[in-house]
Amino acid sequence: MSSSDLYSLHKKGKYPARTGTAIAIAAVIGIFLAVGFYAYLKLWDIYSPHIVDYLNLLGVALTSSQLLPIIILAVVAIAVLSTLLILAAAALARKLGGTLIYIGAGLMCAITLIIPLTTMLMAGMTVSQIGQAWPIFIPGLIVLFFTVLLVTVFKGRIRRADRIIKLTGKICLDEKGIFLPPLASMLFTVIAAIMAFGIYIAFTPMDVVLGNEPYTLETATPLAITSLVYIFLTLFVYKFAYATSSAMAYIYVRGGDPSLGEGVTAALRVAKGLAALAVIGTIVRVITSLIRSASRRGGPVGAAAGSLASGAIRFVWAAVNYFTIPVMVAEGKGVVDSIKKSARMLWENLVDVIIKETGVRWGFAVLSMLFFVGFPLVGGLLGWIATASLVHAFLLAVVFLVFASIPSTLMLRTFDIVYVTLLYAFIRQEKGEIKGKLGIPAAVHKDLASAYQRAVK
Repeated sequence: MSSSDLYSLHKKGKYPARTGTAIAIAAVIGIFLAVGFYAYLKLWDIYSPHIVDYLNLLGVALTSSQLLPIIILAVVAIAVLSTLLILAAAALARKLGGTLIYIGAGLMCAITLIIPLTTMLMAGMTVSQIGQAWPIFIPGLIVLFFTVLLVTVFKGRIRRADRIIKLTGKICLDEKGIFLPPLASMLFTVIAAIMAFGIYIAFTPMDVVLGNEPYTLETATPLAITSLVYIFLTLFVYKFAYATSSAMAYIYVRGGDPSLGEGVTAALRVAKGLAALAVIGTIVRVITSLIRSASRRGGPVGAAAGSLASGAIRFVWAAVNYFTIPVMVAEGKGVVDSIKKSARMLWENLVDVIIKETGVRWGFAVLSMLFFVGFPLVGGLLGWIATASLVHAFLLAVVFLVFASIPSTLMLRTFDIVYVTLLYAFIRQEKGEIKGKLGIPAAVHKDLASAYQRAVK
């Protein structure tokens, strides 16, 4: 095991000092947020009388004291419910494993193929009319194709995915702090978007903002700079959060007992590489945006071609970086070496990645239904208890349904990070890069190893 391997550092309890890196990251993020705060102060000085008058017109000042207890109750309820449902999803993943893949595949086939066809038949459409509407069934046929692969050609590797799903649930239950980095990333994205909007409005002439005057080089500069900084920072924070949770999952599966602080330290170890990835990611986004913008001038055909080209570029970039962050965090490699190894691992284990991005993703989507069912039910119940009004109960149920996407996204992101990290660790172990058994139960390890041997034959 290399001395730069993360688990080696974990056992020694000594990580390279990265105080300067931490200060630099905090300074860059702090400056951006400070400029955003200044922008809102500037806007408040200009528009505060209009804002106050508008709020008074809506009666907010009169009703805020009445709304405050309800708002506090709703926020507490959403936080508690989110925690309970996320832990329930992890428990179900640990219990059901690969069964989720088949449930998800069946549900996806029903949504994309069976339900549209049944609806058309019930509407009295003839076979000829249904045939003319064949493009509607393209997504369903693609889902059906991959479902057939999952239950036939890929069946041997489903057992491997089954165990990794169960391990994902186990890690998320045992190391609950693993959810915090993705949550911080999501919150930062929202805050950064608000700050970027304020900077754009505060430093761009209002006539340009409203579209009454065209952009010039001078007036477009605030928008361009703000957009680039926003894209870079959100990408960097997301990758840093990914690295933190990935480090915790890697240490755990190697047999260690990671802490959140250790995950952050591991991410700081490769912060320069994460920043480089964020820079390249920003360039990719800018290029694809320019392609889409230029292609719109070519009419519908040009726009379609531009969307296809930009989508292909993003897909390739995402594909070659599928294992990049786990490689970077676990092995301490640089950006170029990590990308090369990630691309090689992707190609050599393409079937496992396809299973992850189809069946496993569908299975995790089944777990996300917990949130979209549980949230409106609890919201409606609280609305009825608080006001005894069906109207208020319905409105609060709708509000809770909207907020259900937050914990659902958090669960999906975290499960995705942990699963990919586990897959990466097991691939390395089968190649002999990791000596000895991973820190998982012997029975589980035996099933994983036998599944891998069957799959590679």
